Amino acid sequence: MVLDPNALLDFSLDGFPVGRGIAAALLLFLGYLVGTLVRRLLRGKPGRRTGFISVLLRDVSRPIGFLILVVAALTAVAVLHLSARATNVANDVLILLATIGVSWLLFKVIDAAAETLSYLTDKTESQLDDQLLPVLGKMAKILVAVLAIIFYMQILGYPVTGIVAGLGIGGIAVALAAQDTLSGVFASVTLFMDRPMMVGDFVKVGDVLGTVEEIGVRSTRIRTLGKTLITIPNKQLVSSVIDNWSLRDMRRSDVTIGVTYDTTPKKMEQLLAKLGEMLRQNENVDDSWMVVNFTTFSASSLDIELKFFLKTVDYNEWLNMVQEINLDIMRIVESLGLSFAFPSTSVYMEK
Repeated sequence: MVLDPNALLDFSLDGFPVGRGIAAALLLFLGYLVGTLVRRLLRGKPGRRTGFISVLLRDVSRPIGFLILVVAALTAVAVLHLSARATNVANDVLILLATIGVSWLLFKVIDAAAETLSYLTDKTESQLDDQLLPVLGKMAKILVAVLAIIFYMQILGYPVTGIVAGLGIGGIAVALAAQDTLSGVFASVTLFMDRPMMVGDFVKVGDVLGTVEEIGVRSTRIRTLGKTLITIPNKQLVSSVIDNWSLRDMRRSDVTIGVTYDTTPKKMEQLLAKLGEMLRQNENVDDSWMVVNFTTFSASSLDIELKFFLKTVDYNEWLNMVQEINLDIMRIVESLGLSFAFPSTSVYMEK
C-alpha cells in the first residue's frame, strides 16, 4: 500500500486540517532544530576570538538561527492554506521579522568588523582611528536601519519612490532646521582631521581645564579637576583656542627666592653661581634653556628668579623634582651663611 502525501496533507477532522497542521508544526520544529544546530556550529568552542572570520561566525550565529526559523514559519504558512487575508497578515508579520533578522545580521557583521579593526587600531600610535571607528560603526548601523525601513515599506506596497522624492525636497527644510546639528557634525570631522586633541589628553579650552573623555559626533566631554563633566559643542571647539598640555615634552618651573638686605655683592655673585651650577648638574633639568638672575630690590628682600624646564609631563613627578630643587636651594643659601628674607618693617625712634 502506497501512502499519498497529498492525502495525508488534506486529512481533516470536522473541517480542521489535521494533516496540514501537523506538517506545519513539524516544519517549525525542524526549523528550530536546524537553527539551533547551525548556531552551535557557528559559535564553536567558547573562548576569545580575534580573527575576523572567527568573530564573524560567532556574532552572526544567533541572527542566522533566527532567520532559519522565520523561513520555516513562512513555509508552514504556505502549507496551512489559510484564507487569503490570514495568509497576507501572517506573511506581512513574518517578512517584518525577516527584515529585522537581516538587519540584526548586518549589525553583527558591522560589530565583528569593528571588533577586528579595534585590535589593529590598538597597535597604532595614533588615536584618531580609535575615535573614528565607533562613529563609522554608528553611521553604518543607521544606514542599515534606514534601508530596512524602506525595503519593508516597499514590500507593503507603499510608494517608496514618491516618499524618497518628497524627503529629498523636504530635506532642504530639515537641513535648515537642523543646521546647528549639521554644523556640529562638520566640526567633528574637522576635529578628527586636525587632531588638536585626543581622548585622554589634558587640555585647556577657554576657562575649562581637564581630561578629554569622549569626542562625539556633536560634542566633546571633558572631565575637570573637580571631577565634573563638561560637554562642549564641537562647533564651539573648532573656533576656540585649544591648549593641549599633554603634547608638551617637559614642564616649565619658575622659582623666586628673596635673601636679606645684608647680603653683600660678593655673596650675591657666589649665590648666583652656585644656583646655576646646581641646575646644570641636575639631570632632571633641561640644560638648553635656564635663567638665574638677581632681578629686584623688593621692600624686604633681594629677589632672585630661577626659570627652567624639567624633563617630565607627569604632575606628581614634577612636584617631586621641584621639591628636590627647593631643598638644594635651601642648602646652598645655608652654606653661604645667608638668610631668606621675609616681610618685615623697621621702626626708627627719634629722640
